[in-house]
Amino acid sequence: MFSLQLLTKTIAFLLLGPYMATSMPTDPTVDVKRDGGPCETSRFLVGDGSPVQHLLHRQVTEPQQCAGQPAGCGVSFQNGKSTSYAWNVGLSGTEGYGWINGGFSVTKTFTEGSSHSCPADNDAVAVWHAMAYTSYQVRTVYSGSCLDMDTAPYTIYSPNENNRDSPGFYCVRGDAVRNEGDQYWENNIRSGGP
Repeated sequence: MFSLQLLTKTIAFLLLGPYMATSMPTDPTVDVKRDGGPCETSRFLVGDGSPVQHLLHRQVTEPQQCAGQPAGCGVSFQNGKSTSYAWNVGLSGTEGYGWINGGFSVTKTFTEGSSHSCPADNDAVAVWHAMAYTSYQVRTVYSGSCLDMDTAPYTIYSPNENNRDSPGFYCVRGDAVRNEGDQYWENNIRSGGP
């Protein structure tokens, strides 16, 4: 003789079991299967993506102190040295998100390997590099054997192809000189794609 509690659990499992056993992943790159079929993951712009241009400024050389040094003192970012940039999702990195270019002239990574020199007289000097990024709104859609659903929109920041719309290398002198690898964002330069 079945108890009422056991009978209730059995009915609940038979009716809801397949749905209770399947849940959406927190990582959009993970496929969740329902009924053994494929799970399709697609990414789309939200509207037109609301693209915005930004610059990531980075000091690419050690500071050079030219105070008291002979004429011709300076610093160079030489051939054979490079600095790299990659796409990200704001402050959260990229884990759990998928990348698309959204139809914009952007790339997942960009490496700058040109050379640039900065002279200085009686001052500290360093070479900086500005990388142009485009941000745009994306959503992920699960379909097929997945539970059909959309994720909340998220913002992808991608390097512009060929560093388009960026000043590239420039020289910084005096108190603005920092340490190699220091960087900061100059956000919302303008609306639109590269």
